[in-house]
Amino acid sequence: MKQYHDLLRSILANGNEHRDRTGVGTISHFGYQTRFDLRQGFPIVTTKKIPFRWVAEELFWFLSGDTNEANLRARGVDIWAEWADEEHTSRFQRSAGDLGPVLWLSVAVFWRRLSEAQRRGSNCEPHQRKIQTRPNSRRLIVTGW
Repeated sequence: MKQYHDLLRSILANGNEHRDRTGVGTISHFGYQTRFDLRQGFPIVTTKKIPFRWVAEELFWFLSGDTNEANLRARGVDIWAEWADEEHTSRFQRSAGDLGPVLWLSVAVFWRRLSEAQRRGSNCEPHQRKIQTRPNSRRLIVTGW
């Protein structure tokens, strides 16, 4: 997290301001680099301590299409708990734990609806094969964005 804070300080001190059509603007700092020793932990932008196992459990939970936070918490991961309590879910007429139609549900449902032939012909198949055959490859990147 220190490296991330150092990056933010550098952007604010040395960055270039850019105006945009929204009037909000941005500050950029081209070429800043960070390096992480993965033996020291997983680099994640948060102020919370997040074990790598939690990252993996959350990803598998996403890919399963599950939206019930209690199932993730049962695996010892509580990072979604504050958004799954009754106070938050009741605003959307949902019971506690039900996160509703979130992004990863859409991805999981879309993938299940594809026929085997469509999955074989999709550009996801090489990635799926690589995950199955080389799960430790440093070229595997999964993002919800």
